[in-house]
Amino acid sequence: MESPFAREGTEDYRRLRGRTALLFSEHMPPDPMPFIRDGLIDAFVVGKPMGAHWCSVH
Repeated sequence: MESPFAREGTEDYRRLRGRTALLFSEHMPPDPMPFIRDGLIDAFVVGKPMGAHWCSVH
């Protein structure tokens, strides 16, 4: 699931993590480390429309 929440925080991701079998991706935020450090998403979406790619964080 791509960008199910606003990118400003991580709390929504924390609440949802482990409650679904879906994988989560997010567009690269200014500081990706909280997402990576806490294992909140499975991949980052990088690039522009029509040229975006998934970059796994695992």
